Amino acid sequence: MRKVVFAVVLSCLFSVSVIASGPAPNAQPAFRDLYWGDPVDKLGPVQLIREIDGVEMYRRQDEDLNLGSLRALNIYYGFWDGRLMTIMFSTTDVRRTYDVLVAKYGEPLTSNPIIKDAGWMTNDTIVSFEEDIVRNRANVILASIKIMEEHEAWRAEQLKKDAASW
Repeated sequence: MRKVVFAVVLSCLFSVSVIASGPAPNAQPAFRDLYWGDPVDKLGPVQLIREIDGVEMYRRQDEDLNLGSLRALNIYYGFWDGRLMTIMFSTTDVRRTYDVLVAKYGEPLTSNPIIKDAGWMTNDTIVSFEEDIVRNRANVILASIKIMEEHEAWRAEQLKKDAASW
């Protein structure tokens, strides 16, 4: 179901106009003190977890897992082309995580009342929430609209090149 919500939100991306690169003068951080497009070294000491489709996933070595009254199980940062593109984390308090997202971003654009999943969009960020009923946790993804669009265009070009080589 998360894939469906994410696909719907992602399909809306191409109709959204985006801001020029770099944080706008009054831009809000994407997460804590990080802005979309920040370099990896802004995280401090990190561990590379894996690379998928050109996106390098890192974990801070000295990560503070406290998110207010919530505690994250993990927090991962995705960089494409050397720029912060995604932030992912999980918690064990599904309901509170959802409620905090509603408090921060308002009512979701998409939601499923049976299995909690939802999506939000701001002028520069996509937010995806999913309840993982098997592991009893909430998974949250924050992503830069602008950098995701660039990544998708790059990925489409890579797929064309791969297809041509067959």
